[in-house]
Amino acid sequence: MAELLSSVAVGTHLFVRSDTAVWQEAVVDHIEDGKVFVRLSEAAGSSIIEIKPGEKYYPHTDDRFNSPSGYPDDLCDLTYLHEASVLHALDCRFAVDEIYTFTGKILIAVNPFKLINGLYDDSTIVRYLERQDDDAPHVFGVARDCYEKMTKNDQSQTILISGESGAGKTESTKFAMKYLAIAGAESMDKKSPAEVKVLESNPLLEAFGNAK
Repeated sequence: MAELLSSVAVGTHLFVRSDTAVWQEAVVDHIEDGKVFVRLSEAAGSSIIEIKPGEKYYPHTDDRFNSPSGYPDDLCDLTYLHEASVLHALDCRFAVDEIYTFTGKILIAVNPFKLINGLYDDSTIVRYLERQDDDAPHVFGVARDCYEKMTKNDQSQTILISGESGAGKTESTKFAMKYLAIAGAESMDKKSPAEVKVLESNPLLEAFGNAK
């Protein structure tokens, strides 16, 4: 984006490089002798810095959506779908415990490293079973879609869960398996034999996953 630097004007919103947050929100404060100076957001102390020639930056539009974070459930709804915009949206959603986000048909999960009340309890499973939360991103929603396609269309399904070490792959797998097992049970009150076997297989699966 450095080639666009000559076209920016005072008041233009940008993402600039940050030593602490990778990308930082900023707005063009003034232009002097062909040099562009931006004011960082209040979170960064509102300091003014110069964008050096050739330094990378991205355009920024302060998209606002009807969600606690102000950012969409699907990243494809963002005005700009570049690195800085994606990371900023995920960070804002993470800050209010919105750890799941779609990007098209792909579900992104950010490990909260804590328990989030109500996120995986039985009432949440019921909402997805009854399609009360059709559009809300959640691992239960992915499992539900696979289960319905498998049972209604008689087609084999695969859920691919990938990520860095510590990203939460094992937990995501457990919750997907829990949903699938409960979806196949006769009632929520009694665990089916399949659910018991599936959930008890987790230690074995973890052993294979941790093998080197």
